[in-house]
Amino acid sequence: MWHTTGITKNTTWNKQPTKKSQVDTVDDSKGWSKDCAAGNLEFDTTDKMKEAASKGW
Repeated sequence: MWHTTGITKNTTWNKQPTKKSQVDTVDDSKGWSKDCAAGNLEFDTTDKMKEAASKGW
């Protein structure tokens, strides 16, 4: 998961926000095939959310 610059109405798949810093990484996949069941991935964004709250983002 990445902390990025903001998104706007001009944001598209081909015009993505700029990556600022990597927040967390997960080495797993879900829902690729019948042998890989669907499910949720979890990312720890606690520190980045605390930073956002303290800086008023």
